[in-house]
Amino acid sequence: MKITKTQELEGGGKLDTLEDGSTIETHADGTKIETSTDGTKIQTNVDGATIQTNPDGAKIQTNLDGSKVQTTPNGVKIQTNKDGVKIQTNPDGSKIQTNPDGSRIQIDQNGTQTDIAADGEAVVTDAEGNQHKARVTEEKGFCARGCKCVVS
Repeated sequence: MKITKTQELEGGGKLDTLEDGSTIETHADGTKIETSTDGTKIQTNVDGATIQTNPDGAKIQTNLDGSKVQTTPNGVKIQTNKDGVKIQTNPDGSKIQTNPDGSRIQIDQNGTQTDIAADGEAVVTDAEGNQHKARVTEEKGFCARGCKCVVS
């Protein structure tokens, strides 16, 4: 794509406008921000990590170690580590960690933690530290967040 206009940026760097109207902003420190005509922005940091911001506000950050952090427009944050561990943080503060072996850790907004083994055996610990064992089944709804399990 051909550059139609170049502007110098304060503090160094430049802003190139391409013939389709998209832009490439290059800062003095080497950071680049590409903005497409639909409003999607992709920032590439000097270390190679990227942050994509979509027009709807969703963000995807990809780090050099292979980890990724996605943030949805409604505020749900999903972190995927290079070892396959996924951690979802909901706007209400609740969290769900899913491990590669299928085990999960769910922490509700009230502090109740449910540790669920891959075989469905679970230990529920409430905010006061009281524990009880449970079994997870997939047929019922677990919580208002839409998880498809229930401690029975």
